[in-house]
Amino acid sequence: RRRHPAAPVCAFQAPPKVDVAAATWTSGLPFFDRTKREKGRDVETTLARWVAAHWALGARFFLVFESGARWVDQRESRLWGILAPLVRARRAALIPWASTACGADGSGPWVQLSAGQHGALSLQSFWGRPSQYAAQNAAHRRLRGVAEWVAHIDVDEVAVPGPAFANLSEALAAVSKKKKRAASVGAPHVFYGRCPGAAATPDAFGGRLCAGKAVPTRTK
Repeated sequence: RRRHPAAPVCAFQAPPKVDVAAATWTSGLPFFDRTKREKGRDVETTLARWVAAHWALGARFFLVFESGARWVDQRESRLWGILAPLVRARRAALIPWASTACGADGSGPWVQLSAGQHGALSLQSFWGRPSQYAAQNAAHRRLRGVAEWVAHIDVDEVAVPGPAFANLSEALAAVSKKKKRAASVGAPHVFYGRCPGAAATPDAFGGRLCAGKAVPTRTK
């Protein structure tokens, strides 16, 4: 094994075996996305909603990678207040992911990792995607032998089982019964935003929402 100075390996206490675990990659601080729109100012509320929703839907372990974090003591994290009870109960882990999603003004560099290039596609581009995919791969390795299924879900997204199922475990069991040894599951993915002409509100959930782009099979 080789050490990488920009990607420290952080140990965490493995949880009891679970059927469904949820993993996410997020920032503990506000940042600008590729459209130069500020996000993450109310990250504590967003993360709390995400955890509560997926616990209600059957996820029993949460692995959160905090992008750009360089803390040693997780109690220094802005996300700690939300995750502390779950971490203590061995139902969550908070991992510092030493790369930055976006530059302070939205112009980049998107990822602060020096790990080489492949042709013209460098790890300094693509809006943090290489960092996010690396976190997803790390989640698979950390949760191997712990979780039967690992769901990769952004903190502003919710994985909802179909109306015939009470929770995610039931929905995934139906898939496994229908198709043995299924390695992954794709789910319909609908994006919501404010309706055209709707007045801007501080909280998008407080305003009227309209369905946007629908992706019929997006593996999450």
